[in-house]
Amino acid sequence: MQTQILDRLVAVNLDVRIWSGRKKLTAEDLSLGTDVPPEDLVSLGSKRVCDPESIKVFHRLKKQAERVCLTGGMRFLGGYAVPEDRTETVAAELDALGETFAKERATFVAGYGQAIEDWIGLHPEWEAAIRKAVDPASLVESRLGFGYQLYRIAPADNAGNLDEQVQGLGDTLFGEVARIARELDQSFVGKDALSQRALSTFRRIREKLGCLAFVDYRVQPVLDSLTDWLGRVPAKGPVSGALFNEGFGLMLLVSDPQRMSDHGAGILALKDLIPNPADESPADKADEEDACEWSF
Repeated sequence: MQTQILDRLVAVNLDVRIWSGRKKLTAEDLSLGTDVPPEDLVSLGSKRVCDPESIKVFHRLKKQAERVCLTGGMRFLGGYAVPEDRTETVAAELDALGETFAKERATFVAGYGQAIEDWIGLHPEWEAAIRKAVDPASLVESRLGFGYQLYRIAPADNAGNLDEQVQGLGDTLFGEVARIARELDQSFVGKDALSQRALSTFRRIREKLGCLAFVDYRVQPVLDSLTDWLGRVPAKGPVSGALFNEGFGLMLLVSDPQRMSDHGAGILALKDLIPNPADESPADKADEEDACEWSF
């Protein structure tokens, strides 16, 4: 079973490097002389050698790359795992982000010298400490990079606890869905109608569950409940009345990993208890018809 699941997944490793813009703070920077505690007792922290606002764009691009991997994928083995049929889409979106990252890096490096001068201008009393810590632009450029790798996961003869990790994919998925669903709370509490914007969050959750339903048998009943409700809500305008109340119940469901797990397992267990009419023999059906005919 675990091998069948792994065969349908592709691992994604994001390789995004971002220059910190910081350097270790020294006793000399603070004019403390030699009368300072030892390093194993006290850390002096770090100093910024550049305006942190100028490198926020790289952190934002990294976050966007993580969202690409999580939209239809999930965290797995320190990286991400996406369904095989989504790899082309994921690769295209990451390639686009990589191009943007490269452009922003070129812009940042071109203005690096002036950015340092501007930062010193804001903190003239620390000019000497800042200048002493400034890295060459070429070194900063080498510490800014964006890449990714896609690869297959094949168990070795001794795979450690890989089976355990694969068996836990459903719980991981439910946990990630619950994190997305937390933003829905404000859309319901104290209100009597749901906006279309809030519906987009439900659709994100449905997309994620739909892409990864094969990793755990408990996922499909949760997905079915969402799909049924989203198929009945209006395409425009607010959602109110009975549909709003039903959506509130679904919000409570998808915002709690244990509830999703219990719901999925419970629905499937209930289906196992209910006989399928298609499986009944003609004699059984005849007996049921006789029973109906003679009942009062």
